[in-house]
Amino acid sequence: MDEKMFVVCHMLSSLDGKIDGAFFGTSKAAASIKAYGELRNYYHCQATLYGTTTMLGGYADGKLEKSLPQDQYMLRDDWINKDGTCQRHFIYICREGPV
Repeated sequence: MDEKMFVVCHMLSSLDGKIDGAFFGTSKAAASIKAYGELRNYYHCQATLYGTTTMLGGYADGKLEKSLPQDQYMLRDDWINKDGTCQRHFIYICREGPV
């Protein structure tokens, strides 16, 4: 399948613009959270970009106490999913340090 790359930008937030809080755990938010996930699937998103708050709240086990040694960082390379084995990528951006 030859498809052009594209970017879909969407955020789940409360009416007052907050993107984090106890409201995500309420039954009233369940339908919106479900629709948010379905939209990702509808567009066949291969990658999702997250910031620090989302990563710490849902995916990471916390921040690293210190940076990794230089030899443990990934080499700069082209990480395209050439063999098709990876179905979804998570991209994380943080100004504060490693998570």
